[in-house]
Amino acid sequence: MDDAVFEGNDDDHTIISDPLPEPIIARFIKITVMDYHKGVRLRCAILGCDLYLQYTTPEVPTSTAVTRTTSPSMCSAGQYQCGSGLCIDTGKLCDGNNDCEDYSDENGCGNATTTIQAETTTEQIVTSATPTEASTPAVTTPALTTPALTTPALTTPALTTPALTTLSFTTPLPVDCSWNPWTEWTPCSVSCGIGQRLRDRSFIQSVNGGMDCNSAESNEEEFCNTEPCTTDGNWSPWGAWADCDVTCNGGTSFRYRNCSDPPPKNGGKECEGVPIETKACNSQKCENNCQGGRIYDEVCATRCPSTCADLQVGSLCIEESCEPGCRCPDDMLEQDGECILQRTCDCWDADGNRHAPGSVTTEDCQNCTCLNGRYTCDELPCAVDCGWTLWSRWTSCSKTCGSGSQMRFRSANNPLAFNGGLECIGESQEEQTCNIDDCPSGCIHGNKTYAEGELVSKDTCNTCTCTGSYVNCTANICDGGWSTWSPWSMCNASCNGGVTVRSRSCSMPPPSNGGAGCEGESMETEECNVDPCPVVGGWCSWASWTDCSEDCNTGYQERVRVCDCPPAEYGGRECEGVDSEDAGCNTDPCPVDCELNEWSEWNSCSASCDGGTSQRFRNITVPAQYGGEKCEGALVETIQCGVEPCTVCADGLVEDECANRCPSTCSDLHNGAECVAINCTHGCHCPENMVLQDGQCVYQPECRCLLDASILGLDQESIVIPDDIEMQQLLDGFVQYQPGAVFYNQCNNCTCMSGSFVCTDLDCKVNCGWSEWTEWSECSVSCGRGQSGKVRYRYPNNPEAAYGGLQCEGDDEEYKDCDLEDCPCDYNEVWSQQATNCSSTCSDLHSALTVTNEPTTCDEDPHEACTCKPGYYRDRTGSCVLPGSCECWDNNGEIHHHDDVWTQDECSICSCVNGEAVCNNDCETVNCPAGYAPVFEEGQCCPVCRKVSEPDVCSLVHELRSVTNTLGCVALNVNVSSCDGHCRSRSHVLLLEPYIQQDCSCCHGEVESVDMITLMCPDGTTTLAPLAKISHCGCKTALCSVQDETTSSPIS
Repeated sequence: MDDAVFEGNDDDHTIISDPLPEPIIARFIKITVMDYHKGVRLRCAILGCDLYLQYTTPEVPTSTAVTRTTSPSMCSAGQYQCGSGLCIDTGKLCDGNNDCEDYSDENGCGNATTTIQAETTTEQIVTSATPTEASTPAVTTPALTTPALTTPALTTPALTTPALTTLSFTTPLPVDCSWNPWTEWTPCSVSCGIGQRLRDRSFIQSVNGGMDCNSAESNEEEFCNTEPCTTDGNWSPWGAWADCDVTCNGGTSFRYRNCSDPPPKNGGKECEGVPIETKACNSQKCENNCQGGRIYDEVCATRCPSTCADLQVGSLCIEESCEPGCRCPDDMLEQDGECILQRTCDCWDADGNRHAPGSVTTEDCQNCTCLNGRYTCDELPCAVDCGWTLWSRWTSCSKTCGSGSQMRFRSANNPLAFNGGLECIGESQEEQTCNIDDCPSGCIHGNKTYAEGELVSKDTCNTCTCTGSYVNCTANICDGGWSTWSPWSMCNASCNGGVTVRSRSCSMPPPSNGGAGCEGESMETEECNVDPCPVVGGWCSWASWTDCSEDCNTGYQERVRVCDCPPAEYGGRECEGVDSEDAGCNTDPCPVDCELNEWSEWNSCSASCDGGTSQRFRNITVPAQYGGEKCEGALVETIQCGVEPCTVCADGLVEDECANRCPSTCSDLHNGAECVAINCTHGCHCPENMVLQDGQCVYQPECRCLLDASILGLDQESIVIPDDIEMQQLLDGFVQYQPGAVFYNQCNNCTCMSGSFVCTDLDCKVNCGWSEWTEWSECSVSCGRGQSGKVRYRYPNNPEAAYGGLQCEGDDEEYKDCDLEDCPCDYNEVWSQQATNCSSTCSDLHSALTVTNEPTTCDEDPHEACTCKPGYYRDRTGSCVLPGSCECWDNNGEIHHHDDVWTQDECSICSCVNGEAVCNNDCETVNCPAGYAPVFEEGQCCPVCRKVSEPDVCSLVHELRSVTNTLGCVALNVNVSSCDGHCRSRSHVLLLEPYIQQDCSCCHGEVESVDMITLMCPDGTTTLAPLAKISHCGCKTALCSVQDETTSSPIS
């Protein structure tokens, strides 16, 4: 048998009987009150069979009532649900034990017919039984009688034999709200120094008018970790060094610091180190030399320790530097201006008190001894009594109004009791009252106070009202409904096929209180941008350089490349840049051969006897350059003359039959010089293998050399002369170098040997060579491809190009992608290498729906980042959500959470739908009969039908309509304003032309503003349309239309 709805009574005495077609066997009957189609119904559930019977009753006044089975039941078959929600076996009903907390399992128990005493009329449902087996627990017969103005209270116990069974119904008892157990305490907000922790609990709603729970009692907080935080001590900065205590003979300077920045508190650690530092000072001798037994130390008179006071407890002597001066001898220290043995030094404790050597002192549970100038103490097991810390500040008041409380705390650790000391006496916390001002009446919800009976919130299914200082909400059962589809998301690819997504949420309304969910898909996808991606052209590698056009003095060479790696396709850009380039080559100058002018005439002999010389010269007019041929032959030719002895040969010279033979002087050996012998002549000459230099005969290897770069065919700028080379300046300005002197020309060297420079002749050109590649650098990130990948380098130094050698060709750095794994992303995010500022956000939905449908222009280069999946949008918290979970903005610019429901005015209920604030009312469609029109009356939210006004009445009318444009785009439930009414028109005859006067007026409206409304199109997109808003209506004079004024005739 299917579910059935039975006719109900509509008064307080008529009994309605609905016979069933056949007997039904069941374990027991459950009858509950329910709100159905805006009326009160009774649901009859026969458990044990797949059957639910419904029948209606007249509206039941609000009363305090409770049933043994609440609706809907959460218990299994064969179980009974107590008023508190607890499920028990049906065998425990009426067994004399209170198994339910509200005693509902024993209420109304008795014989087969039970009447519960209450101030209501008790009626009976009489059923007849058919023969069944004795084991059948309960039999209901095909007759069902509806009691008048009653609600069910009891299910009958099982019957053991087929018999006439009478079921009694009484007014249900009220069940108060009951609390569920407390949750665990949350962790303390701080680890020390007075924190707070919370716990909360939920409650089971009262039924049948029972007492409600105070929602303010659903959470509880308390102070925790009230012990003060420990603070370790820290030194203050060092003070300045004090003046030295003496001006000479060695003294002491000191500086202090305190353990006060901050000081140790609440068991914190003391500062580590010493509060005093000393150093020796003014160690220089006094006028009367070292005094007080000091000795003069030429190396280090400032070593530590220098005085007995340097050994003070908490003091440290430091040696900044060694300086000569006066000091005490070894094993002795200064005390009172005299040097004494260290073992006879007095001792200073940490407080600066002085103790005699060998003395023993007992104080503060310590045995202290002065030995060798040091004051040492041994701890004794003395008892230390506990001490309280100072009280903390009072905490904030627990309430903002009414009678609250605040607390303060202290700890028993200043110091802790130990070694048998007394424990602290007293309390560790104190409490006092605060905020005694009366709290405002009504309900406090959020940050607002509501008056008794005031509407707190309302959505499409339920309403919450302030009742008895508590916010009470209805619990209607509402099935879920789909929202409109969101706009299609931006395609996740610009080409080669991407995906666009739209979604909807089951939120118009959401299912509540057990209502059914939405059927169908919440998301749709479509392929988009399927055209191939444009391929941007890429250059292929450069071809090799052509041969140089010149061998020297700079020519040019060319190379080319093609845009074919890859070629541009599908509208992609062609390669940017040039397809050919030229460069200079063979830039070295061409070789220049040396050129000489003609010889000069021989000059006069330098001496008339004892041997002289005569010379002739020629010069280099064009020096050899850039590898050209050097000049051959000498630039100076010398001949001997006047070799006859004046009387006898000078010292060192000897008579020689061929005194004009070559060479005769060191200059004959110089580079570019040539000695010419003409006809042997008797005279004076240096001995064999010797020549003249500075008027003395020397062996040829002892001759100095003259450096003339042009004679050697060298570039003066390329010559490098060492700084330590020996040289001699001549009167004529020339410089001569000693034998063995060496200078350098590129990779060659020239050595002074027997009066001339002898040079090596090596090809010095060195072509550049690359070093090995370095290791690849680390990636700039640990995941993804990184901003610039990784790089490696090589250097043109293996070897470097030198002396005109070729430079290295190629790049000195290489890059490549990191190709790491994608970076991990949050929920509903994916890693993208093309992320831009076009990533979808919930504000984009708001803009798309209310401002423009134009695509967003990206003004940021693509980069790597986590982006939302297709169809998801980033909300204000940074999370990626579906449009149905996006926040939205109302007309005042206020942001609302996706599941917020608010009232825009007294009539409209608003909620977030796909990132847009959508406001509707719950008015039913008004269809007025002829002669009537729907009118919004003052103070009313929904239109009512009113008779069309009489002439000269023009009224402003508001109607909810569906607005459609020519493209089929529609907006539902739009508040459209219009003017409706009748305005008087008349005609008067005139004695003059035009012989008739038409007085017309029309029902005219004044436009207040033009608003933009959003229409949803068949393809899922949205568009905007203007809608005029009329402020007021009235009759206004207008031009009348006359079809044929020529037919008028004058009055005769």
